[in-house]
Amino acid sequence: TAMLIACTALYTLFAVVLTFQPDGMVPIAFAVYVVLGVPQACAIPVMFEYAVELTYPVDESLSGMAIIWLANVVSVPMLFGVPEIVGDPARENSALIALYLVGLISFVATVLVAVPEEHLKRLAYEKACEALARGE
Repeated sequence: TAMLIACTALYTLFAVVLTFQPDGMVPIAFAVYVVLGVPQACAIPVMFEYAVELTYPVDESLSGMAIIWLANVVSVPMLFGVPEIVGDPARENSALIALYLVGLISFVATVLVAVPEEHLKRLAYEKACEALARGE
């Protein structure tokens, strides 16, 4: 959840900087965007492991496949929608509209992540097995 909140804030800040273009801030915004993308990419394996934890005893490949499928459900329409928003030739501020769309999708994802209740089933199962092995 924290990663989604950070991404939403980053997209919003990035869009605001590109909208108002304060002196010297545009290159800094792009640098921050790239630098913060590295930990976001590093968090992907953690996300997959967390999905496996939440969906236990479902097979790990199914939970991973569901995440990839949902990512494609969001990404493929954007792949075709963003060029239509930007246009050819690009209209003024059209790229910002596309960036606002990405920020909106991040915000919706952040809200949706807060909805489900957390049940760490695999951890509970492993603890129960350990207790059983100890004879408790």
